[in-house]
Amino acid sequence: MLRDIFEASEDSLYDPEDDTTAYKLEDTRKPKLTLKLLNKLRMYRAFKNNEVNMRDEVIAIVYEPQAQDQSGGMGGL
Repeated sequence: MLRDIFEASEDSLYDPEDDTTAYKLEDTRKPKLTLKLLNKLRMYRAFKNNEVNMRDEVIAIVYEPQAQDQSGGMGGL
């Protein structure tokens, strides 16, 4: 699970062939938002939210406070 989060492979939602965002200086109009694009944005947002939730779970496990011993102190020092 840690490897999936910290060594993330390529983003499967990004396709370079579909990337047509190279605009010129003469382009003054905004690009049209199609249903296809809106659906991709929704899926990407869900994907990122899932990544954040997984990372938060791992961080909660890693930084969880350790239980105190019955001796109540410095671990035998």
